[in-house]
Amino acid sequence: MHQEKTTILFVISPTKINQKGLCPLNCRITLNKERKQFTTGLFVNPNYWENKLQKVNTQDCNSKFLNAQIEQIQIKINNIVLVFQLQGENCTLDNIYNKYIGVEIKKKEYVLSYYKQYLSKIKKLVGLEIKDNTYNKFVYVASIIPFINEN
Repeated sequence: MHQEKTTILFVISPTKINQKGLCPLNCRITLNKERKQFTTGLFVNPNYWENKLQKVNTQDCNSKFLNAQIEQIQIKINNIVLVFQLQGENCTLDNIYNKYIGVEIKKKEYVLSYYKQYLSKIKKLVGLEIKDNTYNKFVYVASIIPFINEN
């Protein structure tokens, strides 16, 4: 099992200060020297952001909430990476991000799987629109497709 190096970094965008004086907080995932950055939906006062500590450094209740949210994002992303590694699935930045936002990761379907779906539809038409011999020819083609893909 190949271990990928994953780092999670939170950065603020000091050039995008809103009317309340807060900056958006972005999450940057780095996997094997490739980066993916996305917004977390959180806003931080740039005066209280500690870049080295990766948290808001003040004593108000809003900072505790923000720090808890940052920690939850880190835990969720780390768990996603861990599951990918344990299942031996393709661990890419896009797959990690899609899983984080809740988008279903589709597995690749090949010609044979589509053809088997087509066969199941044709089987219902045997005797109505298609003769049994014709259906058997389609089944025969399905049986030789794996040999065609090997070459």
